[in-house]
Amino acid sequence: MYKKFKKLNKNGASFLSGYKMPLGRFSKNEEGIAAVEFALLAPLLLALTIGSTEIMQSVWADGKVEQATSTIGDLISRTSELTDNEFLALGAAGPLVLRPYPQNDLKFTVTSVIGCYEDAANRTNLSFHVLWSREWDSGTVRPSPNAVDSEFNKLPDDLEINQGDTLIFTESTYNYMPTIARTVGTTYEMGGTIFHQPRTLDQRVTYPSVESSEPRTCADF
Repeated sequence: MYKKFKKLNKNGASFLSGYKMPLGRFSKNEEGIAAVEFALLAPLLLALTIGSTEIMQSVWADGKVEQATSTIGDLISRTSELTDNEFLALGAAGPLVLRPYPQNDLKFTVTSVIGCYEDAANRTNLSFHVLWSREWDSGTVRPSPNAVDSEFNKLPDDLEINQGDTLIFTESTYNYMPTIARTVGTTYEMGGTIFHQPRTLDQRVTYPSVESSEPRTCADF
């Protein structure tokens, strides 16, 4: 009996395994280890792959929103006079830039402001005032929260402009919905801001139906 146990032990069995159930041999069997390791790592690898893809998609979408904002502001700064129909037509370029992302959640506001110095000779204490403002939302034009003749505080006060120069300020918001989160309806708000000077510097981009009856100058503020 001792010789048999000694022989089994030499072959990888133990005294506890006996000669009927060679657990020692089983303990040395490494088949299937790779499958077990893969099963443990697969969820982590899948999460990293999906997460990195979603991050890249969101960065691309944010760049699209910035591009759409810039496109709208640039188109409007090239005009001389706007109506609601023209504003609606120019604004339609924004959703086109967003492709292939959903286009119905884009909203933007365009505001024309005039820059005025308290001391024009020394260019000190620059302030901006709203000449007109309009909002574009899913193909609809409507009044903007930026009231005509109100002070506008969304531009830097260290800009180098001349007394009475006007700027076109465009700001947008976009509700981005990640691919994975669509099943639960989670969205993230993106946005962009940009300002342009009218392409013809000695002229304004006017919006007669929205502006005050008399064209405003710095003397009015």
